[in-house]
Amino acid sequence: MKSNKIELGIIGLFLVFLIFKRLQVPGGPILVTISSASLATFYLIKAFGSFKTMSQEKTASFGNFFFYLLTALCLFSLLFQVMFWPGGPLLSYRILQLTCIIIPILYIASLSKGSKNLPLLWNSVRQSILRLLAYLSIVLLLTLLPTPIKIKLFSSNPERDLQKIESFNAPVNSNPH
Repeated sequence: MKSNKIELGIIGLFLVFLIFKRLQVPGGPILVTISSASLATFYLIKAFGSFKTMSQEKTASFGNFFFYLLTALCLFSLLFQVMFWPGGPLLSYRILQLTCIIIPILYIASLSKGSKNLPLLWNSVRQSILRLLAYLSIVLLLTLLPTPIKIKLFSSNPERDLQKIESFNAPVNSNPH
């Protein structure tokens, strides 16, 4: 219960700091980076802490581990996209691919142990899956937004950044004469 309060507090700070970044408050990008990294670190700690219950249900422990790990990576991808660092869209596509691979593997692993373990597995992993899917939907929405819209939303100087993109996309004269 205490970890849920900590998680909600860090999520709240992250959202407030995103608003700070959008409003161009001095230090907003630094606060977004710190809050996103601390939330991702929180999920990494929860991922490795899920091995404490390894003796009770191995499939659920591995499921929680992978989903918390993917949630931390999803937060790093969100940070990369909001801060316009390279690799954000690629990271989000890789996370989506891993999610689409891990869910069927866990389902098959739970079926191999017998159908009576399936409800137990999905009850214990359900919250992790829903959390991951919520973050992943936000990240994929940011990935699919056109770059000029993302710049207008998150950039501190949108006119300059749009000019940079236009100059980068301008055709280069290959004939020097």
